[in-house]
Amino acid sequence: MSSAKKVFSIASKTHGGDSPLLISWQPKQGTYLAVVGSNRTLIIYDRNGQPAEKLPLLDTVANIQWDKDGDMLAAICEKLPIIILWDSNRRKLNQIESSFKDPMTFLTWSKTASILAVGTAKGNLLIYNHSSSKIKEKSLLKNDQNVTDVFY
Repeated sequence: MSSAKKVFSIASKTHGGDSPLLISWQPKQGTYLAVVGSNRTLIIYDRNGQPAEKLPLLDTVANIQWDKDGDMLAAICEKLPIIILWDSNRRKLNQIESSFKDPMTFLTWSKTASILAVGTAKGNLLIYNHSSSKIKEKSLLKNDQNVTDVFY
């Protein structure tokens, strides 16, 4: 039985070093590893451990996730009402602004389509269809409860 071979390592100080890192490996292609820490810089590493993109952000990132095909990486910030999208095919950054003012608490991509769901601390839900670029915002809860997850 062969032992695992270390391909590369990432020093935590590269990402601020004083808090846990958010890490997401690109599904399907496995070309990119997205990493962000307290320094507010989302770094996309290639499979050799070399930075392919360095994306400075305006706020601490709360969560990151790739879509089902690994084409789009989404990130939400702790305080800003924006969703950051990075297109791995075009290597292009885009932002979606939400009208909700409360903090975004989770994000998840559909397992069957290019649809992103983002929930907030006061029970609001944003649905973004990447194929059509349409955005729907809904208030789900009347008592300002935190939306922690959505399954669809």
